[in-house]
Amino acid sequence: MPIASLDHVNIRNARPEASVAFFRDVLDMSVQPAPGTTDLSRGGWVMVGDRAVVHIGHADTVYPSDARVPFDPGEGHGPVHHVAFTCEGHAETKVRLAEHGIAIDENVVAAAGLRQIFLRDPGGVLIELNFWGD
Repeated sequence: MPIASLDHVNIRNARPEASVAFFRDVLDMSVQPAPGTTDLSRGGWVMVGDRAVVHIGHADTVYPSDARVPFDPGEGHGPVHHVAFTCEGHAETKVRLAEHGIAIDENVVAAAGLRQIFLRDPGGVLIELNFWGD
C-alpha cells in the first residue's frame, strides 16, 4: 500500500470563522463551504487549486472518529507540530502579514535555499510558510 500524497489537514476549534478569515484574508487562500453546507460560519475547506488542503471545523462538530478517538478541543497544535505550505513572494508575504498585525518568526536554511516564516493561526496552530529560492 504505497502512500501517494498527503490529502489534507483538519483543524477544529471553537472559532472556525476566525480560522476561515485567517486563511482567506491573511494567507490569501481560497475557502469554500464544505460539501453539504452553504456557508462558512462553522468552517470550510481551504483550497490550493482544486484541492482542499485544510479542512476547518467547529470544535463541537461530531466526526465519525470521535466515538473511538474523542476530540480534545484544546488550543494549539497538540501532537502535530506545524502545518507547512510551499509559497511564493517572500517580500510580499511579509508585508501582507505586517498589514494584518500577524507576529512572525523567520528562519533561513541557506544550504537548502530556503526561507521560512512561522506564525500561528487564530486557534494556535503553528503555520510554516516555505519560500524555496525566492
